[in-house]
Amino acid sequence: MLKNFPVKGKRKGGIFIKRLSNFTYDPKRGGVFAPKFQLVPYPSPIMRRQVLYDILKDLPSRDDCNKYIEIGYGTGIFAYEFYRMGYDVYGYDLSESAYNTTQELFNSDKQRLELKRELTDEDSAAYDILGAYEVLEHCENDAEILTGWRELLKDGGLLLLSVPAHMKDFGLRDKWAGHFRRYEREGLQRLLKDSGFEVVRLISYGFPLPKLMNKATEILVDKPHLKRLEKSDEAHKTSVSGVERVEEYKFKKILPYRIFVLFSKIQRLFYNSDLGIGYVIAARKVLK
Repeated sequence: MLKNFPVKGKRKGGIFIKRLSNFTYDPKRGGVFAPKFQLVPYPSPIMRRQVLYDILKDLPSRDDCNKYIEIGYGTGIFAYEFYRMGYDVYGYDLSESAYNTTQELFNSDKQRLELKRELTDEDSAAYDILGAYEVLEHCENDAEILTGWRELLKDGGLLLLSVPAHMKDFGLRDKWAGHFRRYEREGLQRLLKDSGFEVVRLISYGFPLPKLMNKATEILVDKPHLKRLEKSDEAHKTSVSGVERVEEYKFKKILPYRIFVLFSKIQRLFYNSDLGIGYVIAARKVLK
């Protein structure tokens, strides 16, 4: 069984990339900028990005752990982060819009991410790491979905998962995004155990800044989204939520990107609390 996972492999590109095809990568401001696709970093992904790096750096590296697949990759921003860390990156998403956007965004000048139209028998037990960020809450039968994801991992493979936290906070964003639920710590741990995973790390992320911004975000962003999508079914809401982005972060003069990058580090003080807006989980596949 695999017991550890790499953080640093062959780096592809420098710390700051001025321009690559259709996008700019600036980690000091939160990641990928692509005006053509109305794509800019925004608070929650910046926070999740930091947690993923923190989880991976705490796990010992090994050279033969190199295949990463992301389920529901959306615009591909996290898949690209793993590409930069040296992984061979694969992706699968039900949304045709996600496929077209990510293909043009990251693969127009060279092949960086291998995006799959379907999963086949060849994908069974093929991957060292599987990532699924803000996906499980869109699935009506989450236990069944986790069992399917488990089959894609090698024995001892690592599941990286993020989900929204606390049903008491279920609100407009969840409605327009097509969520079935939010999760509680104990229930999530039990669900993973019953699905054949051993939790390695469970982190509460997004406190304090994103948590404090929730009310303003609900009024300024979520209400217009919900009104526009109120006649859509859950499948359409899910598809839209993965790829739709604002043209520009509206509050950058008050709270610039660097502030969120700073708070993505401050949130480390609250990783073991239950104060955040969501959970990021690392769990290993175990033999049932």
